[in-house]
Amino acid sequence: MITKNGPGFSAHRINLLCKSDNISTVKDIPTTVLSFPAAAVYDNTMFIIGIGEWFRDIWKYNFATGWSKGGSLVQGRQHHCAEFIGETLYICGGLSPIFPSFLYLSGNGVVTNNIETYNAVTDESAGIGQLNIGSKLAVCAAYKGSIYVFGGEDYCGKWLDCVQVFNPVELTCTLLSTPIPRPLANIRALSWNAYAILLNSNTCFLFHFDSRTWEERKQLQMCAGTADFGVVLENDRIFIIDRSSLKAKVNDCQNTCDIKYIKASSILKDVAPKWRRPYGQLPQPFDVVAVSKLTLVK
Repeated sequence: MITKNGPGFSAHRINLLCKSDNISTVKDIPTTVLSFPAAAVYDNTMFIIGIGEWFRDIWKYNFATGWSKGGSLVQGRQHHCAEFIGETLYICGGLSPIFPSFLYLSGNGVVTNNIETYNAVTDESAGIGQLNIGSKLAVCAAYKGSIYVFGGEDYCGKWLDCVQVFNPVELTCTLLSTPIPRPLANIRALSWNAYAILLNSNTCFLFHFDSRTWEERKQLQMCAGTADFGVVLENDRIFIIDRSSLKAKVNDCQNTCDIKYIKASSILKDVAPKWRRPYGQLPQPFDVVAVSKLTLVK
């Protein structure tokens, strides 16, 4: 998990199988991190995509070897989304920089519709296609060999309600006729069985990939004081790493960075959520900019 507190970035490891002493600090990425990267996992290695001077670098973390430098993106970007199908990583959309990181000012860049691939085995990148609608702050999920890109923000700053489906075999991108019930950006997505679970601090949507239908879960409130929270699925448990705000004390939240979880099945059944909290706390409040699940193989 990559977190931000002020100008600095740190890496943390959370053991989802135990509560006692389950949080440790990982050696930071040996490079300047001044971006909003994406994260994805292949073969028990976490890939952090879109950092460095021109937001093009890819770094890898493995329990056995620690951090190592991977390849580079064809097009630098941040606020993008990425997902693996096999050993191929698909990187979609985002904000391409017009200045290097040491001159970067928030919001300076061009929203792109570019899709490129990165091979986790060969470290090679290539442009492969385009989204129908360029977007940043979107999320994506893989299902039956296709990449689904949900929502985001277009070049005018307008939030999107579209679902774009990229087919890597035919190299085509299509818009689904069943959009998100309302526009969403800077959300999180999880794939669970035949569902995509989309959530932010205010609501949650379930998207059934096969029937292409939507359901909303309004009762899911996470007490999030920021949009930069982390979410990860472990079996039937959805873990939230949430920087709560002082304003949320009336909702039994504190100015901490809590780790809590809920059963994914309870979301599907549309029952009142029962948060298991706190599962743990980070040493201080952080904004979570990238998170992925790794399994330690003995």
